Amino acid sequence: MARLMQQRVSDGEAGRMWLARGIQKLRNGVPYDAISFYGRAQQKLAKHEYRAELIAALVGCGMAYESAGQQTPDLARAAESVYTEYLDPPRDEWQTKILPALKKLPVSLLQRLSHRSRSMVYRAQAGRSRPRIKNQKLLASILRRMEIA
Repeated sequence: MARLMQQRVSDGEAGRMWLARGIQKLRNGVPYDAISFYGRAQQKLAKHEYRAELIAALVGCGMAYESAGQQTPDLARAAESVYTEYLDPPRDEWQTKILPALKKLPVSLLQRLSHRSRSMVYRAQAGRSRPRIKNQKLLASILRRMEIA
């Protein structure tokens, strides 16, 4: 276990180093080298605890592509996916507040108030699947109106 943690920390530090080097290269007007360094940084920083640095590497890589006059890959979407892929369960409102409150209410009541299918409400309440964002917001607003969550 200690060796695994040491490897994670080592990868993170290496990623930070590659990120700093990419920033230097981009500032010095060497975009192709910057792209290379940012790419190496992204590989090392693809861990939950380094997500802020990973986003910096993605944005920097996009800036380097633009500086080189190349067509930029869809790095904005990649930066958004960092947060959708790395949910933080202890701080996730859906898991900590909404889901426990949903489990206290009957499915038929939630279905009637939300105007959604019984299967969607049942799956959400059982915690089997996470509803789409708009349905999460709808269920959360219902609970807030009822002053449960």
